[in-house]
Amino acid sequence: MVTKVEEPSKYGVVVHKPNHESRIDRFVEKPVEFVGNRINAGIYIFNPSMLRRIDLRPTSIEQETFPAMCKDGQLHSMDLEGFWMDVGQPKDFLSGTCLYLSSLTKKRSEKLTPSSEKYVYGGNVLVDPSAKIGRNCRIGPNVTIGPNVVIGDGVRLQRSVLLSGCKVKDHAWVKSTIVGWNCSIGKWARLENVTVLGDDVTIGDEIYVNGGSVLPHKSIKQNVDGKSWCCSLDMALLTAHSSRDYHVIPYLTWVEGGVRRIEGKLEKVLDTGKSSGEQTLLQLAFAVLRAA
Repeated sequence: MVTKVEEPSKYGVVVHKPNHESRIDRFVEKPVEFVGNRINAGIYIFNPSMLRRIDLRPTSIEQETFPAMCKDGQLHSMDLEGFWMDVGQPKDFLSGTCLYLSSLTKKRSEKLTPSSEKYVYGGNVLVDPSAKIGRNCRIGPNVTIGPNVVIGDGVRLQRSVLLSGCKVKDHAWVKSTIVGWNCSIGKWARLENVTVLGDDVTIGDEIYVNGGSVLPHKSIKQNVDGKSWCCSLDMALLTAHSSRDYHVIPYLTWVEGGVRRIEGKLEKVLDTGKSSGEQTLLQLAFAVLRAA
């Protein structure tokens, strides 16, 4: 599937055969000169026979398999209808979630929680039936709440995604935040400014997290300012997680150790006790973070 964009120089552009609307001639990654405005939307439909083209080794289908299929005239494209957005960064994912919820509102989808619910504020609220909502909450706009989430009394949620099993205690404030699975947010805590919590994170009572990215299985007992917070990490891998047909949520997985970010600067920390594979991962992570 391909989609049209205004700035194709940021993506992999699909170039078609002359006078052929669907047959793909080649791919151009982040072209400097204009070669087209249709980009790879990351959605593929293949005949199972395509799998025979993939060798039993680590293979990039975009860089190896697709070019071979183009050469044989076996790769075609179809325009993707509707909106499309690159959600590779947490802030972009939250924006994409807002667009998706708005589209459900326009379609008057029954998946959305009715605005007649006392806790819905501003609309575009999607709550799993198994979630429990406390008294005097204000939820919305643009909030997604996953299965088995428990929301305490007086909680304020806005422009956020809460994955399954989360607990948000009384009078917490959560805005522009992605909350990972099985997290616990304390009473009167405040999270905002594109904060991301990994799996099983505990935020203490009355803690303020401003744009922080917290590793899985961590307990936060002090305020966190994302602009100056020091943390150990090698690499953040943003992957997609799907829960039911409406709940498409990315989740941050951190690989601990190896690279440290200190006041905006990166410092490499090599551990001689690590295996060669882990060392390679650290080197790669450092290069990626430094480039970012």
